[in-house]
Amino acid sequence: MAAANAALIGVGPIGEVWRDVEVSPIYVAAAAAWVVSVPDAEADAALVASDELLHPGIRAGLMALHQKCPHLGCRVPFCESSGWFECPCHGTKYTRLGEHREGPGPRGLDAFAIAVVNGVVAIDTSQLVTGHPVGTVIVDVPPSGPACLD
Repeated sequence: MAAANAALIGVGPIGEVWRDVEVSPIYVAAAAAWVVSVPDAEADAALVASDELLHPGIRAGLMALHQKCPHLGCRVPFCESSGWFECPCHGTKYTRLGEHREGPGPRGLDAFAIAVVNGVVAIDTSQLVTGHPVGTVIVDVPPSGPACLD
């Protein structure tokens, strides 16, 4: 895939990707992104609120969130206990779908489009979709447990 389009970064067969993201987001270093699941119950709201570039991925039940915090560019890890992304630099917290919830970050996490080509999931890094403004609530996803940063 990378030879056909340098912007497409392969993640894996869709069945394996779905299985893995049901447990926890997948970090794809080559794309500098996290692949997360978009549950069916949240897909309609995500489609209405998201840029059209993200629609194919959302329809496939997936989103690719850029690893970089829009505040100062730190790599934002996923916190297993809270189920949110938590920036270690200044404490900005983002839901599993990248929505800003607290901290100095100026917006939600940016995202990349996802393509499914011949049953293989790929992240299209050719264009970054800017995250939603602070205060946007597309899907109310509270933390699932204690934060990793406090």
